[in-house]
Amino acid sequence: KPPVKSNDQPQTFKNVSDSQTTIDDLVKIDKGNEKYAPYAKKILENIASKNFTYTKSSTYNLENIYTKTCNVFREINQKFGMSPHPVQVMTVLRMADDILNSHGSIAQVKTGEGKSFVIAVLATVLSQFDRKVDIVTSTEELARRDQSNQKKYYDLFGTTSGVLKRTVSNENKSGGQPDSSKSNGFNLDSLKNSIV
Repeated sequence: KPPVKSNDQPQTFKNVSDSQTTIDDLVKIDKGNEKYAPYAKKILENIASKNFTYTKSSTYNLENIYTKTCNVFREINQKFGMSPHPVQVMTVLRMADDILNSHGSIAQVKTGEGKSFVIAVLATVLSQFDRKVDIVTSTEELARRDQSNQKKYYDLFGTTSGVLKRTVSNENKSGGQPDSSKSNGFNLDSLKNSIV
């Protein structure tokens, strides 16, 4: 059964079919996923379970990351009928662990595997650990679209969200320096330079 949007129209992911990638497939692709596999399987099993108990904790161990991640996926599933795919669960678990216990994370999610949903769930999980999350995208139009589409998930958990718009300063208007605010996309050079 495909996941359902809030307007009750099926949401499809282009590259995900009935023979979608399993958690075991993800472990074969990347041995780094092995540590997360039991937790990802438990999340997929507990999505619709009425017996799952959620306990609040702010420590960043994998058991607590699993519990909060499972709770977010379960609440979204119960409220909106969205069932995550294994790659989405694995991505959220692994990135949340990396972000909370390391200095950040970068993941590649293929076209059609639900990047926007992964980002919304990850941001929500991180907010459950009282972390501030900034989501950067290539265009203001994409930022507005995704924030509008994903706002229902943030609202479900009391997480505030919005879109920041770049404005042209008076300094740039008067000339001299090139006006980078007229670019159609986000300048990744500043982000690349800040990654150590």
